[in-house]
Amino acid sequence: MSLLFYNPFMPVTEGLLQHMLRGGKHYWVVQRFSWPGLKPGTAFMASEYADKMEAENHAIQLDRGEGKLMDLSNEEALTKLLDLIKPGSGYKVFYNSTIDKKNEKKLHKTYVKKVGQYIQSIGMKKDEGTGYDVFIRVVNGRVMGIITSGERTNEALFYKMIS
Repeated sequence: MSLLFYNPFMPVTEGLLQHMLRGGKHYWVVQRFSWPGLKPGTAFMASEYADKMEAENHAIQLDRGEGKLMDLSNEEALTKLLDLIKPGSGYKVFYNSTIDKKNEKKLHKTYVKKVGQYIQSIGMKKDEGTGYDVFIRVVNGRVMGIITSGERTNEALFYKMIS
């Protein structure tokens, strides 16, 4: 994969899925995922939960049509997800993992120019004597970028910042 389209998220494979299920994580929220280099409408972010209530709390944060909660102890739901992750399906499903410091630094390096352009486009001013800090985190399966400068803060989908 080109550095231009660097994606730090691990693709969900049947092996990873089975490992998570053996660990008791049967509730999965699968939602649309946008990222440079991925064809729109063909990528998803998957978040797994052992606790149904936690999964439901995630699912209710989604916009209509953004994704759904799947109980993979149900054979039909499991088959649907397995069909999505099958090589050649035309879809990609990524695992919602916390971005570690190494990946976060690579994201910053790869997309620094795009984030700078985003900051200019929103007209965010930096506080005197400070620069900008950019943090990346995953919230309810969405990759968010948080830009701060002194007391000023802007939070948006990271994909929006780098598109």
